[in-house]
Amino acid sequence: MKLLPTVSSLLLAAASAAQVGMALAPSGQPALAAIRPTLRNTVPLAVVEVAGNAAFQVHAAVVTPLVPVGSPMFLLIGFPTGPSTLGAPLLFPGYGLPGILAMPNVVVGVYAGVAGTLGNPAFPLPLPPGLGALGLALSTQIAVFVPGGLGLTGATGIVI
Repeated sequence: MKLLPTVSSLLLAAASAAQVGMALAPSGQPALAAIRPTLRNTVPLAVVEVAGNAAFQVHAAVVTPLVPVGSPMFLLIGFPTGPSTLGAPLLFPGYGLPGILAMPNVVVGVYAGVAGTLGNPAFPLPLPPGLGALGLALSTQIAVFVPGGLGLTGATGIVI
């Protein structure tokens, strides 16, 4: 009878999504910290560990009256080895200072559309097969260009 709980826990673990997007705190600027990139096309853990996920995407959207509609956005991706604190003049002080970048170095910075719409194209981030369990692997954040500097949103950690 002890076999049943073991089998049940294995099935539940296999059914959970692998590319879990967890909020990384502290990150961003106080007024934009609740906004963060979202993940699309996640697959179960057992699938991504063996077969990868060619359809995995990160979506960046900033829809808030605080950010002017049409402001250019960039999706930032890096390794979460430690946060970096940023201030003025780089960051726009109207969103609160300091701003916290959830990665010390940005590995990828890609144009992600404009603020004010949820229809921006998602950034493809295909995961190769055979990765196994990595834990917290990547950190993503949105930088939006506004008059007076950058706005920095909260960060999403990608757990594989």
